[in-house]
Amino acid sequence: MRGRRTVIRFAGVATLAVLALASAAPGVLALDPNEYSIYPLGALVVDVNALRSAASDNGFVVLDVPERPQTASGQSLDVLGADRLLVTSGARFYLRVAHAGMTYALRPSAAGSELVVVVAAALEEMEALGSVLLEMQELGIVGMDVDLGGRQTFARHALKGPAVPAGVALDSALYGLVVSEDWFAYAAAKSIALHG
Repeated sequence: MRGRRTVIRFAGVATLAVLALASAAPGVLALDPNEYSIYPLGALVVDVNALRSAASDNGFVVLDVPERPQTASGQSLDVLGADRLLVTSGARFYLRVAHAGMTYALRPSAAGSELVVVVAAALEEMEALGSVLLEMQELGIVGMDVDLGGRQTFARHALKGPAVPAGVALDSALYGLVVSEDWFAYAAAKSIALHG
């Protein structure tokens, strides 16, 4: 797991990116297809109703889950594999977009929200983040300034998954779920389900 600091600033819809890399070797950083990256975004203030509408207008499958789900929600969970997915529950949301060369997800975290980026082939970090953040800006999720400090990388397809950090009292399977690249696929593979 490695840490990295990235700050992106947008000027209107045009992409003006400034990359500030702390404790990194000089040169252009390429995202590795054998890893996935998690960027903490902190607390985002998003109008979820407006996001639902914008996502629907842009071809997303939108799944609304009640804050206190009942055993039968009446909505099929088959849509969780959709290439453009928005799941909302009250003020919280999970957004995933799968492109030919990259998949990203914006999801809730203990610190607010985090961005998960997975590439199919090596891709410059600036290029990947620029396109992701532009799409998120068009949906009304982020504004002009986005701080992507604290990037963490994890190996994809690792047999054991990441080790639980020292001092964290959490089962390794649950920690693996928290930091997995795809919550839904990981939960299905590990037979983890939410009941009640």
